[in-house]
Amino acid sequence: MTQQVIESGEPQVVVLSDPDADPAEAELLRRIGFESLLMLPLETSGGSWGLLEVYGDERGFTGADVEVASEVAAETGRKLEALA
Repeated sequence: MTQQVIESGEPQVVVLSDPDADPAEAELLRRIGFESLLMLPLETSGGSWGLLEVYGDERGFTGADVEVASEVAAETGRKLEALA
């Protein structure tokens, strides 16, 4: 799923209770003790540079949560580009 987020530029949410959750991401959540994961690309004008991951509880993430995290990811991407 990490590769998918980086390539597509689209955020993804994984919730442990979802039977269709990506198995690798579900295993990571179990191992580290969280129940949900929001993955967002860190993008620069040259494309995706990396990934921002936000971990949460069983409720998952609201649209507002995704919006705020997207703003953080966008600003982080701009800062990374400024460093290059």
